[in-house]
Amino acid sequence: MPNTTALVTTSIIMSGVAAATSAAGAISQGKAAQQQAETQAEIYRRQEERTRQLNTLNAKRRREDNEAVEATQRAMLAAQGRDIGTGSALLVQRNLAEEGEFNARLEENVGADAISQIQTNRVMALASGRGAQRASFIRAGAGLLDAAGSGFRTKARFSRGAPRVTTALSGGGAE
Repeated sequence: MPNTTALVTTSIIMSGVAAATSAAGAISQGKAAQQQAETQAEIYRRQEERTRQLNTLNAKRRREDNEAVEATQRAMLAAQGRDIGTGSALLVQRNLAEEGEFNARLEENVGADAISQIQTNRVMALASGRGAQRASFIRAGAGLLDAAGSGFRTKARFSRGAPRVTTALSGGGAE
């Protein structure tokens, strides 16, 4: 008959090794999730920078287009012999300039909104990675504690004496 103490010790050691392997796997998964989140955050950062550049360029183009329209209008009014510095011609030019600036600022605001959304996504990606890493440490710790508790319970059960085994036919189950 095999030595019960050796079997119990081997069982406890094997449970500990399995728990350690499981803990290492959980930590590795957490690190991988953190790295993936950092990569995603970097992609968002680059997207934010591109969006900022495009936003600046689009607003600049909008202003340039508006200035071209204003210049064309002034030239047409001048060709008709109208005084562009007074009366309704001046009001039309002022309104056109205000409308053009409004459209340029609208372009900037739409871009700022897109940048804000990208920044939110970046922050959320980083938070998700940190959360995944923390969860992996908790899973690893819980697995190790569970294995330690199981080992102590097994050792305590066997230190009181060998377990009594009964069969289903004799009215009991294995202890």
